[in-house]
Amino acid sequence: MVCLPRTFGPWRDGAPSGRKAAKSQDRIRITCVKLVQMVQVDINKKGKIKMDKGIIYKGPSLLDGKPIVAIATYSSRNTKTGKVLQTYIIRSDISPLEASKTGEDFSICGDCKLRGTPTTDSDRKQAKKRDCYVNLGQGPTIVYKSFINGVYPKADFQWSRILLGLDRFVRIGTYGDPAAVPNHVWEQLLSNADTWTAYTHQSNWRPDIAMQSADNHEQAIAQWKQGNRTFRVIADLGDIDKQNEALCPASKEAGRRVQCTACKLCKGSSKGKSIAIVKH
Repeated sequence: MVCLPRTFGPWRDGAPSGRKAAKSQDRIRITCVKLVQMVQVDINKKGKIKMDKGIIYKGPSLLDGKPIVAIATYSSRNTKTGKVLQTYIIRSDISPLEASKTGEDFSICGDCKLRGTPTTDSDRKQAKKRDCYVNLGQGPTIVYKSFINGVYPKADFQWSRILLGLDRFVRIGTYGDPAAVPNHVWEQLLSNADTWTAYTHQSNWRPDIAMQSADNHEQAIAQWKQGNRTFRVIADLGDIDKQNEALCPASKEAGRRVQCTACKLCKGSSKGKSIAIVKH
């Protein structure tokens, strides 16, 4: 497996001088250029390489064995999160809306109650009483259509995952539960990341990486007793457990004091209280 250096070529910091050293550095540069031609990356004038999108996993879901794909895409459009590498976990064979309507989204969401109830109603585009905040007709559908049209390059190598996450804020599971994807994918993506956020409804899945999504106070207490931090949606400010929870600083109710890129609280079992946010 090949891991690319942060900078390469004759301009690399600390490179030796002389004709022999220059030829050696040229070989490194040529090799790296050939490698990066395999995927869509940019090389700036300082020799730093960057990659803004790619398929980081394509294979069976660890939740039910059905086909899924995990796609990473760099974006600066979200005013709450700031500049972030978004990751979408979707079915690779059917659209997010169809997966929701038929209940096939279990492959990427597990038994999350916010999925709603499958339906055969021809007038509905998604599950009944779906309460998840993610608008399936927007981000997930755009990503799915782009995937079908071949927009995303293959990035399921160790070095390409590292490169995608390099020095960036990574949002694990912009849509979908990270537990559906093999652990090594996230480990490689986060290995050189600046920081990340992650949430899961699968109990005790990688508390070092993800916040446990709690559907109520009782579930949150059960997770706290195990040493896990939680992320909980509450009906109003009166529901917050002030001893154990803090209000999301990026929320409207908290005055949107800071973006997620600067907050860094939703990072698994790191230090700090659990996080709560008022339903929106």
